Amino acid sequence: PAMRWLLPSLLVAIGSPHLQDSHCVADELNNDEESRPLQVALLQRSLVLVSDPVQVDGAVRTTQQPQLASTQADTRRVSLPAWLCSGVLLAVFFILVQEALVAPGLVQPVLSRGTPPQAVFLSIWTCTFAASSVIMPVAFDFAIALGHGAVLSGFLVSAGALGGALGLLAGMSCVEDASWDQSTARRLCVWAGLLTSAIQLVEACVAQSALTGAGGLWTLLALRQGEAFSGAFALAPALAMQRRVYGESGSSTTLVQCSRSLGIAAGPALLLLAPERGLPHALAIAASVSLASAALCSLVLPQKLQHPPAPPVPLKELEMDSGDRKLLVSQMSFFFLVRPFVTAGAEAATMMILEVAYGWSAVTSGLSLSLAASASVLLAPFSMATREGTAEAQVFLTCAVVSLVGCALLFDLKALGAGGLLVGDVLLQSTAGPASAIAERWAKRAATPNSAYSPQKFHLVALGSTSLSRFLAPPLARGLLAAGGRNQYGLVQLALLTCVGYTAVRSCGIWQKVKEPKTPLQ
Repeated sequence: PAMRWLLPSLLVAIGSPHLQDSHCVADELNNDEESRPLQVALLQRSLVLVSDPVQVDGAVRTTQQPQLASTQADTRRVSLPAWLCSGVLLAVFFILVQEALVAPGLVQPVLSRGTPPQAVFLSIWTCTFAASSVIMPVAFDFAIALGHGAVLSGFLVSAGALGGALGLLAGMSCVEDASWDQSTARRLCVWAGLLTSAIQLVEACVAQSALTGAGGLWTLLALRQGEAFSGAFALAPALAMQRRVYGESGSSTTLVQCSRSLGIAAGPALLLLAPERGLPHALAIAASVSLASAALCSLVLPQKLQHPPAPPVPLKELEMDSGDRKLLVSQMSFFFLVRPFVTAGAEAATMMILEVAYGWSAVTSGLSLSLAASASVLLAPFSMATREGTAEAQVFLTCAVVSLVGCALLFDLKALGAGGLLVGDVLLQSTAGPASAIAERWAKRAATPNSAYSPQKFHLVALGSTSLSRFLAPPLARGLLAAGGRNQYGLVQLALLTCVGYTAVRSCGIWQKVKEPKTPLQ
């Protein structure tokens, strides 16, 4: 049973010391068009990304220095709009009033119809990942404004990876199928969502305080962990409810992956709605999205389900010897350690390269993440196109080859420019979804209960390794870019993807020897 939580668990799933100061110091880092050329010149000089910096309007050609620049903190006051604060408070008030009436059974949720539609659960997933991805484009500028560098911005992006995994595990423990309580599961979704929104509003205030020189940077990083914990905690009962209503097929890997990709695609685009494109406003938008998710749970999720839970669909027993089973599970465990590291590193590194090496704004560079996530939505159905072993192996191997092609475009190929980088990033990230879905399905069927490679042990290993990879990849990728440049970053990604390709070849060889039973289990 624990295996069904694997993909959702994997999906939710510090500062850098100053080096020698550079002579290129900006008095102020603003986001307006007049100061943009100065920012580009500063960032190009402070980070080794290209051997020959690109020219942007008003920017002078600079000499590359293999070190981080020291910048003065932006002392502008970034105030949150009054309409946003009042709107959030009003929405919270109405949610609290409804919950006070629903809990004792005085009224039913306003939009509840007994059986929540599938779109409600997918919207909850989408909102969760949109709230987490909206800050990714502006994390680098925030770190630079505080006088820090690439590594800190990476930790701002990845700070919630570990907290999210712990939150999902904690939420899972509160909604056991054997003792299912619909009203409790519904309340957990609503209250944990409200808590997530409240933490994000506090984060916005702390980020604003840090920009004005009042400190709070380490508090912000700690709050990021708490935000991820409560957000993932709210997902656990929603996912359990979805499986209870629609069964395993109704909450399949493809639907979960599409919801995640849609959320990541929407997050950076939401920054276009902000009056100012800074971290405080990004966190305020994240709080609004989390509040919308909590409101959706409050309005739509019923107090009681009107029909019995969907029966589980038994898996056909595979004809495999114990050695092949153990080897395949081990290979998939390694896959879930390396592939998430590559994907998370690419998400963070591509935005930084576009902003520093090509002079893109933070919001525009963040749209590259939306582009890659949109491509993931289009490719996700390929993992479910066929359930035959040979065809699955072909898709899995094709994903490995295409990701290697995409990795080749991460190098500093001047003739291709930013377009080549974007194509490589799309190929690298979009193939992760189908490959992960197939890997999870193979491991689920190969794992043997009550053994060293049981589903429960594989679940914990995969969850832990994926969370650790997503936590470490963004700061390490950005730190490598700052210290060694784009080509060294590309070499590391190529080495990791070569290991993934070798794992794919071995796993496909094992899977092609598997014999399906002639008739399914009854």
